[in-house]
Amino acid sequence: MAKQSRGMRNKNPLNIRRGGDRWQGSTRVQTDPDFVTFTDLKWGYRAAWKVLASYHRRLARERKRFNLWHIVAQWAPEADGNDVRAYMNAVMKIGGIGGRECFTQPDCVSGYRRLTTLLMAMTCVECGVKPEEVDVESIREGFRLAFPHVDLSGEDDWMDVDSAGLPVEDL
Repeated sequence: MAKQSRGMRNKNPLNIRRGGDRWQGSTRVQTDPDFVTFTDLKWGYRAAWKVLASYHRRLARERKRFNLWHIVAQWAPEADGNDVRAYMNAVMKIGGIGGRECFTQPDCVSGYRRLTTLLMAMTCVECGVKPEEVDVESIREGFRLAFPHVDLSGEDDWMDVDSAGLPVEDL
């Protein structure tokens, strides 16, 4: 059996670093010295949605586009030893996302649809899993926890994956 990735062990599939904040759904005792540990994947994804929302607000203040390049440059910065271009290329390939494609704000239905695909692809990069191994329901539940005011009625069945595990949107 393959060893589970650090992000999956921590139920933090986007590898959100520890900081001064205590995230909802985080474990009482943090066992990882660098990354937050959560009680369930849905809480790890809730945190990821909240981080994306903060990126959206910051980029809007700076009059920058909320696109893959700006998201990845903040999420996995070169200062931390990451290869931003390789990360971005992998996300583009896995999720079928354009590098300069602009996303809508995370806390709305249209943001939910496209950014779910982004989080799925980023999970693949962060945890070394295949698209079909990503728990999309946990991404959806994380959205509901992060933005309970957004009505997702009828949105649960919009995304399937093809035989290669890539998202297929029924728009």
